[in-house]
Amino acid sequence: MMSIMIRRFLYIIFVLFLNVLLSGESAAQDCVPRYQLILEMREARIGSYSVWNTVYGEKDYDERFVAALPVGQEGHHIVAGERRSLNASVRANDIDVLLVRFDYRGRMKWEQVHKIKGLYEIITLMKHSGGYMIVGNKALQRELGSIWIGFFDDEGRFLKSREIKNSKGHISGNDLLKVKDGGGYELVASFEDKLGIIQKHAVLYSIDKNGRVVSDRSYMSGLENGILGLEHAEGIGYIASGYIYDDSGRKTGWALGLDKDGGILWQRQYPRGYGAQIEVAKSYGKDYLVVAGNAEPFGEGQMAGWVMLLNAGDGSVVWQRYYRGENHYYGRDLLVGDDGLISVMLDGKMVSDLKNTDNLEKHSDYVRLLTLNPRGELLFGDAYFNGQGADAYQMLFGSGGQRIMVGSTRISYQIEGVDGAEPVVKTSMDGWVVSAVSAEVYDDPCKAQVR
Repeated sequence: MMSIMIRRFLYIIFVLFLNVLLSGESAAQDCVPRYQLILEMREARIGSYSVWNTVYGEKDYDERFVAALPVGQEGHHIVAGERRSLNASVRANDIDVLLVRFDYRGRMKWEQVHKIKGLYEIITLMKHSGGYMIVGNKALQRELGSIWIGFFDDEGRFLKSREIKNSKGHISGNDLLKVKDGGGYELVASFEDKLGIIQKHAVLYSIDKNGRVVSDRSYMSGLENGILGLEHAEGIGYIASGYIYDDSGRKTGWALGLDKDGGILWQRQYPRGYGAQIEVAKSYGKDYLVVAGNAEPFGEGQMAGWVMLLNAGDGSVVWQRYYRGENHYYGRDLLVGDDGLISVMLDGKMVSDLKNTDNLEKHSDYVRLLTLNPRGELLFGDAYFNGQGADAYQMLFGSGGQRIMVGSTRISYQIEGVDGAEPVVKTSMDGWVVSAVSAEVYDDPCKAQVR
């Protein structure tokens, strides 16, 4: 009897040891990221919880928020945007510049509106000498397109402006980055020859604190190219991201590792489907880069949001993920947390052939916020709706770790009829700011193997 009990005891110990061994092997295998995954996004029916949600606008104008910055120690934000009149007599290029300060609960503290003739687009917002600078694009009639840089004090009052022009063609700004060890900035732009002889290509302008060009460098690869984003990259200098057309005319994702002077250390093309581009790139520790954009699949199917982890030394792919569903998805922005979590902001755009359906609410534009671990595994997928549709263009961390997203939303207003006439429903685009909850603190079991 005793021998049977001993044998059973030894058998239980063996089974427990085998389970521990196998679970250890399974955990080790889970720490190796899968190179590629294509994920089908389920239709989002219910919006996710937000800390606060603010709509800014007037029914006689279209407003769009483009960029934001944290300000002070109170959790406030400065938001820059555009305002267009719905009056047909006003030129479409003549937008107003909006600067609005919101408190930690999304309530407006002050606003400033500035009319800038010929300005048609705002690109970004940056802190500057106790105030702010805004980069936009300008095009007056019968003049070449130029880059406009406006300077404002800490209350959003206009101080001065400067333009960057090129007598040989149109230029437009795409992104601005402050130099780490100086008072200047790096500005990425696109140049388009007015005679059509030289292909459209990217230009890097080094500018001083007053917006004067110190130097410039052109990137002439491919049939056509564009750098859409520029970020600091630990260990090399900068990571530039965008698109390039190869010799066959196919649009592919494009990333470049640049030194501090803008010289190319490496560059890679990432051909995906019918066409692709990379919108944004962020440094991910000293060894990696994380990028996001969109790719159009071969055959039928919607545009897919696209995320990759790259080796910083040469741009080679560690893992890549595609997110697709009923809507088109575009990777607009990224955030990287101290714990290694990656927040991906996808803009979900309604498919064009659904715009005339009776059930617009089911197919409206909205924003997806994905939370990934260092191996590209999806931990959380949140959805944010507003009005008759919403889009987002930039994301930043709030003072409490919230993920603040800025963009626009379509809102319908009912205007009462006069003298018994039927009410009129009018739809305009308004500025939109939403504070999504912070991601839960993540204790990565595979920290040493990925980062």
